[in-house]
Amino acid sequence: MDLFISHSHLDSESEHICGLLERRGLICWIAPRDIPAGSIWDEAIPAAITSCKALLVILTSHANESKDVANEVKLAVSANRKMFVLRAQDVEPAGALAYHVGRLQRVDAFSPPLDEKVYQLARDILGALVTPHWTEASDKIPPEARRYVKEATEFLSRNYFVEAGQRYIRAATEAEKYPGAERGAIQYRANAGLYASWGLYAKTNVSGMFGARDLDRAAQLAERARELWRRASNDFGEQAAEGWRLYLVGVQQGLASRYEEATQQFEKAREIFLRLEQTVPDVRDTTQPLISLTEQQLILADTMAMWSDENAETRLGEINRRLNELGRRFPAERPVYEGIIKLARGQSRLKEGSDRLVSWNYTEADRLLSEAEMAFTEASQSFDNAQQSPESLTQPAQYLRLVDGWSAVTRAERHHAHALESIFERLDLGGAKVDLAQGVESYRAAQSAIESAFFGSQAVKAVQRSAQRLSERMFVVASAGHLPARSAT
Repeated sequence: MDLFISHSHLDSESEHICGLLERRGLICWIAPRDIPAGSIWDEAIPAAITSCKALLVILTSHANESKDVANEVKLAVSANRKMFVLRAQDVEPAGALAYHVGRLQRVDAFSPPLDEKVYQLARDILGALVTPHWTEASDKIPPEARRYVKEATEFLSRNYFVEAGQRYIRAATEAEKYPGAERGAIQYRANAGLYASWGLYAKTNVSGMFGARDLDRAAQLAERARELWRRASNDFGEQAAEGWRLYLVGVQQGLASRYEEATQQFEKAREIFLRLEQTVPDVRDTTQPLISLTEQQLILADTMAMWSDENAETRLGEINRRLNELGRRFPAERPVYEGIIKLARGQSRLKEGSDRLVSWNYTEADRLLSEAEMAFTEASQSFDNAQQSPESLTQPAQYLRLVDGWSAVTRAERHHAHALESIFERLDLGGAKVDLAQGVESYRAAQSAIESAFFGSQAVKAVQRSAQRLSERMFVVASAGHLPARSAT
């Protein structure tokens, strides 16, 4: 646990501040939320303070008068915990608080913008809690173990995570044979668990559909690595594993259609990885691909939301800006980013074309849908190029499934447009029925492909709405004779 939040129960903003800190990657403890049912408060709170690395005082007039806050601060001082002060009101520490925290640097958050000031505090706390060391544990590590670590490093340089994890297991086994090398052995086993988790995630059968069993196992390995690093008192490793665990939880929630929760987990993970990159520049080879992954998933969520966004073009411009910036930061991932840009462009044109079909403007719809098809073809080519790269955490397979699905939706909508053209331009009901039937088949193919991709079920709802509209049009055509008036728009 990172942070114990000491506050007066009379201050309603405390839980909101806690939520903001947690969104930025801190693991917080706050009463009464985190006190288990049936627990004795006088036992639960001291245990929580000693289990946390730091204590935050939310300073208000009520906190100054609270005996509980004063006692919590005294316990944190006795346990030698780092302390931080957030002034939620324009008051100075008084009484016991003045003695213990009066000289500490404070963050003033009693005037807007509260969120921005709390986020800055979160970055400061994360920076203070992370110490700059990674995996080198002791000069007493035996040569045999060092040899396996060197081999693991070579595998990691080629993104062979499973093989690297195996070498760290061997290094740990050798280190455990020597007195004084216990801490090194623990860290090597922590490394092995984290890289095994990465390797499991990177497997083709985990991306896209994400086999539930493999994903659960990857999350368990990340949690195990976090606990081992905690035992070894390695703050960096513990934070890195926690960020990765949060990322995997986000993937699980996304697959369960809990998109808002998934986005929050990705944001927490990204904040941890960004902080680690800034705090320990020497490990950017580790943090940068993790930052890239979280950014990709957040952007992917935005592209999927375009279907129901009235300002889709504005959203598309922001997506392009973010992806171009990522391309400059992470050149090795540029083919993936280019593919996502084209995927987003195709979705934007598809939405515009579908909107035209609602008003029966089939000519303009067909033009826009043709542009969408071209964008999806280019996206597929970009993702194919990305697949030629060595194994990495970024898996183009999930994007290829999305492209296949949206391409099928586009084909269905074009059949829809051609059917309307047959009706209005040639009065060819037979040809219209053929196109509509082909459109229904394309929708079925689209649903199968999209729902197997990450954030897919969100898109499936949009596909189902379009399929329903197509079915209604088929009914109109089958009724033979009553054709709706074509809109002038």
